[in-house]
Amino acid sequence: MLVIAWNLQYMIQQQPGPGGAYTFQKNVSGHDLGFVVFWFIFLVYLAILWANLTAVPLFVRFFLGDTFQFGFHYEILHYDVWFGEALLSMAATLLIGLLCASDARVTSRVMSVSVLTFIAGFVLCTGVAVLNHDSSFNYAPLFTDDSDALAHIVRIAAISPWAFIGFECIAHFSGEYDFPVKKVRGILIASVIVTTALYLLVSLLSVSAYPPEYDSWLAYLRDMEHLNGIKAVPAFYVANHYLGNVGIAVLLLALFSVILTSLIANSLSLSRLLYAAGRAKDAPECLGKLNAKGIPSNAIFAIVAISLFVPFVGRTAIGWIVDVTTLGATLAYWLMSHGVYLHARREKHKAEQYSGLAGIVIMSLILLLLLVPGLLPFHAMETESYALFIVWSLLGLGYFAVLQRMDKENHYGKSVIVWIILLMLVLFASLMWASRETETMTDEVVTRVYQYQHSRLGLEATSASPQDTAFLHQQAEHISNTNALYTLFSLILFLCFSGVLLYKDHKKEEADAAERKRIISATERDRVTSLYHWNYFLVYVSRLERKEQLMDAAILNIERFRSINSLHGREFGDRVLKALGSLLERFSDETGGLASRSEADYFGIYCPHREDWQEVLERFQAQLNSEFPDSTIHLRMGVMPGQPDIGPVVQFDCARTACKKFRGTYISQAVIFDKEMWQREDRDQHLLNDLTRALENDEFSVYYQPKYDITGDQPKLSSAEALVRWKHPELGLISPGIFIPLFERTGRIVDLDTYVWKQAARQIADWRDRLGITLPVSVNLSRVDVFAPNLTSTLEEIVAQNSLNAADLKLEVTESAYTDNPEQLIQVLRQLRDKGYQCEMDDFGSGY
Repeated sequence: MLVIAWNLQYMIQQQPGPGGAYTFQKNVSGHDLGFVVFWFIFLVYLAILWANLTAVPLFVRFFLGDTFQFGFHYEILHYDVWFGEALLSMAATLLIGLLCASDARVTSRVMSVSVLTFIAGFVLCTGVAVLNHDSSFNYAPLFTDDSDALAHIVRIAAISPWAFIGFECIAHFSGEYDFPVKKVRGILIASVIVTTALYLLVSLLSVSAYPPEYDSWLAYLRDMEHLNGIKAVPAFYVANHYLGNVGIAVLLLALFSVILTSLIANSLSLSRLLYAAGRAKDAPECLGKLNAKGIPSNAIFAIVAISLFVPFVGRTAIGWIVDVTTLGATLAYWLMSHGVYLHARREKHKAEQYSGLAGIVIMSLILLLLLVPGLLPFHAMETESYALFIVWSLLGLGYFAVLQRMDKENHYGKSVIVWIILLMLVLFASLMWASRETETMTDEVVTRVYQYQHSRLGLEATSASPQDTAFLHQQAEHISNTNALYTLFSLILFLCFSGVLLYKDHKKEEADAAERKRIISATERDRVTSLYHWNYFLVYVSRLERKEQLMDAAILNIERFRSINSLHGREFGDRVLKALGSLLERFSDETGGLASRSEADYFGIYCPHREDWQEVLERFQAQLNSEFPDSTIHLRMGVMPGQPDIGPVVQFDCARTACKKFRGTYISQAVIFDKEMWQREDRDQHLLNDLTRALENDEFSVYYQPKYDITGDQPKLSSAEALVRWKHPELGLISPGIFIPLFERTGRIVDLDTYVWKQAARQIADWRDRLGITLPVSVNLSRVDVFAPNLTSTLEEIVAQNSLNAADLKLEVTESAYTDNPEQLIQVLRQLRDKGYQCEMDDFGSGY
């Protein structure tokens, strides 16, 4: 378990966040193995939660006896279910759900107090017992004599995943830590050590005293099933023996604290697991939402709803489900170790490679012990638990098939892995179940043989009658038939599902092969230039990336290519694209690089580092001018030189930024990306992210520049022009020359312009109401505003809200509006003029 703890702390430190091993395995190995982890961890946590919910009535019986045994009553699997006790468990379910969904700080404090309480309780009772038993007492035998010591050690080791399940729930909250994540290593190691110590304390406590009618603690424990009251629970008998009623009270409080911590921890862990699955669409999306306090309350209430019926099933069936957690936890730890090994190998972390491999080996051995008949000389799980495990695995196959049908993003590309894993589990669990049923039938047959022979003791041992022989043959045949029946059933079950698997895999492979062939033929190469499409280009670039040689990334653009198409026609434009594509392909062949047409008039180049990019651009430019002498074609280029710590995708983003430096000009320039561009790109992204908040907080200030009519003898105030400034809380006063072009490029200028229109309209109304004058104000109308479908309705709404006339807002059309579609611009302006708005030409080139 220390190996598993080491793997767990590595997993948390590498990828903190909700979902724990499910999210980690999904990110490292894909959605397929991630689903397997989710399916079995969900079962493990749910089973333990249910077990503790149904333990609440048992706990209350110690204090109140049969007080809650009222209402309807029935027996299920030899367990008495009372309506009153079921109500008690349901109330506990609701209370825990409300507590977990309401306040994280309260649950944290309750958990801390409860943990300290049960640790102190067990330490106190065990300490008193160990220190106070008389000198004649001893703990012999250390092992029972029915098998050797190693067999007993293996027996405990085989159930250790079940014994420790829950300590890994800390991974589900790794995104919520308020302490450095590196401290989780010490926390997990300490948790394994403390838990082991507590198991040892409980073991010692249970054998530190025994009733006087027994000659040893071993005889006492072997007779437990025939006892009742405090004697039926050795730990409580010992606490009472040494501390009286105080000992019983202390141990009851400790037990209550254990139940409480388990209920809270499993509910919270399940909620984070379902929250992560909801966000990944492996569970209903409504579960992947947080409430106002940042708690996945939908997931918590879903767990409550699922758990409300559990008290009516009885503890016997729940005990079988809890048994299944031994297998579920072992499988989850195996997959987690597998994910750690893969991630550590990829990141070259040697220690975790070894620990991941060790975890795989250890958990594989435990899985073999649990799933292969005959390896263990004892029953680690009940027979019915194997049947439930088969059912859960088959349900997993069904649910996974539903996820596959709903998978629009092709997350489950390795889906055959899930089918193989679950079907192998079904096969081995079926064989184990068949073996157990055969063993049970054999015991029954032996009993009947014994009873038959015992009833006929009057016969001599050597005088076997024909009836005796026939009876024994009949019983032997019964054993053989039973064994054959269960084995045949298991094999048929496996063959049926294997057939389904092979058929599904065959059909999927056929469909995938046809789709791959169609996609490759249609999308690998650009139709016009025969260069790689961008996505394929990036795939091949990643393969071409060389560690020993720096590779440059360049983005090439044909300036104002739309105008070329408009002036000369699309066919001529395609000829230009094809000619440039041929130049780039020849260049990439010469340099050992690759070339791509990334979008309409943008091209990508990836090749070994060079210093002469300006000469390369001029050579391309000259060759195009030579081929198309009657047209003016201008190229511009951005280059990101190769750096050891920067990948190709980031390189091309930087090259594209550099390429945009001279956009809108006729300068053919190869621009090398530098630190200043990076800072400007970062600043622009910062401003874009802050725009919505700035508008909501009125960080923009509108100033009004007066306009005077100077045609008369004296200048006369005729109108004003609205000018905007941004008072950023961190960056201070920002020039409009920085943010207005940025917002125009990104389309966010509409939000700012609308804000200015509203402010200007309010100011006009304010001057009218306070001063009795109506002073029109000019506001800007940018390219994006002109082509917005709701322009007229927005302006009319603003004018109406402030009881203005359309002429009070003068619309100044900026130069950017003239560049795209002059005909549509004229049509829009005519519509605005018809509605009474005055449209003016902005003062070009004079700033903001």
